[in-house]
Amino acid sequence: FMCFFVNNQYRILVEKTRTGADVLGATFENQLLRIGRVIAILDTWNRPKYLTRIWTIFEQSCAIRMDIPVTMILPPAASSSLLHELQRGTEGIVRVQRALTQVDCKRARARSKEDEQLVKDYVGSKTGFDRVDQQVTAFMIAFIGSVVEDHMKQGVSLMKNAMVGLTQGSCSSSSTARSFFSW
Repeated sequence: FMCFFVNNQYRILVEKTRTGADVLGATFENQLLRIGRVIAILDTWNRPKYLTRIWTIFEQSCAIRMDIPVTMILPPAASSSLLHELQRGTEGIVRVQRALTQVDCKRARARSKEDEQLVKDYVGSKTGFDRVDQQVTAFMIAFIGSVVEDHMKQGVSLMKNAMVGLTQGSCSSSSTARSFFSW
């Protein structure tokens, strides 16, 4: 389920055939209950656009309120950027932590000011912006943990292969492992 494929946002929001927040809200919650999980695709780990759009904040709010599991993901290049930042040591880790403190769902916007206000009123009264900020931050921390975990698993596998290569007289696998563990 991708809400922009299932919910006809153009008809609802641009043609204004019905009130956007009301119709999309009911449709999204029904679909969310049916599917039972959310995967949020972010563009970057540092101030993702996803968190600047009130409709995606609405999605997070519904998932949090309904206790639906949320997984945040990034494209490979953005995940690599995150890992590179963490490899910088304390300075990089602090930069990632600082980025996580910038989650502020109240600042999210919509094309339609009317929809923006309706959604903000809903989020504020049903879930609360502080709770959404806390949970979104927790979801992002879980994602960061998964990036580090995947990196460690790959590194251990490379190291095991390098050890096998060394016992068999191969140098190429040990140089691959050394470059992987350069952090």
